[in-house]
Amino acid sequence: MKFAVLLLCFAAFELPAPAQTLSLGVKGGGFFTDPAERQDQSRKYVVGPSVEVGFGRIGVEANVLYWRFGSAVSGVRVRGHVMELPVLGKYYFAGRNAVVRPFAGAGFAFRNVWTDDGRGRFGNREVASTEPGVGAVFGGGVAMKVWKLRLSPEVRYTRWGGYNFPVTNANQVQALLGVTF
Repeated sequence: MKFAVLLLCFAAFELPAPAQTLSLGVKGGGFFTDPAERQDQSRKYVVGPSVEVGFGRIGVEANVLYWRFGSAVSGVRVRGHVMELPVLGKYYFAGRNAVVRPFAGAGFAFRNVWTDDGRGRFGNREVASTEPGVGAVFGGGVAMKVWKLRLSPEVRYTRWGGYNFPVTNANQVQALLGVTF
């Protein structure tokens, strides 16, 4: 909570500056940890759109990330789709005109998991949704200018709190690459 208040204070002082930026792009990557806790059969990719608003050395980033998970427990297969909405405050250790800008970020992620019974393409499928989950996100990386693009490799750690869907891992580490304009 204190970090969010501090971030808003920094952003408020930066708002009058004419050098605000808006970056749109995509993020994609994979997992260092297994997405499912038991007998993981998940797809190890994550992908989705990204938007970032920059205020000098401070930025606010939001993503909508999609990934599939799967698990087999005692002969029962569970398959599902996951949508995450991480919102991070970012601090850049170098100015906007630097070619290489290391950054650190923290924030929250919201997640919803949809499972299906996998009974075929055209039959009656039972699709269930879980309660939305909330997690704390910490990460860091480097933003680099390449031609007119900005490449941002990063590593993120998410600790999901509260109710965690039984077959998903509460600790999640991802390696992501952002490509923004």
